[in-house]
Amino acid sequence: MTASIIKRAVGLWVLVLLACVPILAFRQVTDELGRRVTVPDDPHRIVCLAPSVTETVYALGLGNEVVGVTDYTDYPPEARSKPSVGGPDNPSLEKIVSLRPDLVIASGGLSGEKVAEELGHLGLPVYLINPQSLEGILATIEHLGTALHRAMAAEALVTRLEQRQAAISARVAGLPRPKVLVVIWYDPVTTAGRKSFIT
Repeated sequence: MTASIIKRAVGLWVLVLLACVPILAFRQVTDELGRRVTVPDDPHRIVCLAPSVTETVYALGLGNEVVGVTDYTDYPPEARSKPSVGGPDNPSLEKIVSLRPDLVIASGGLSGEKVAEELGHLGLPVYLINPQSLEGILATIEHLGTALHRAMAAEALVTRLEQRQAAISARVAGLPRPKVLVVIWYDPVTTAGRKSFIT
């Protein structure tokens, strides 16, 4: 074989190999704490660091892309089979890294900021959410839809939730509002504060 034929053959094999390698596209988004985060266009390995995050990611149709969750994750039922990385407030960084995520989603209200800083040093993108009310939860769904490239699914989910909220409000309209005490923990006694999604 001549040198030119060998070069062409090698070049052809390189092109074939490159065609088999997935090309990851990235973009920058701003998370709910105002941080600029570089996220993959279509994440395929997502670690969810709060049960509510897991539920939202599943509701947006990305359950198959979830590779890690936290303790206390129980919905949807299929999420229980995913590996746990520990508690929402103290996840194992080693376990997270071992799952090779291309995106980690955490709550800024827990230990999210510290985790984001530590994982950022390791080159892992962390998107932080921080809902403070029912309206904030709906906004978080839309923000996650943008970050996960699922804006239309997020818009549809928010519409369904708003319709459910309106139906419940209509059913209780005119009824006296009961006073409710939600106890989060017993020692020390911890209750839902004024600015929380529970309130």
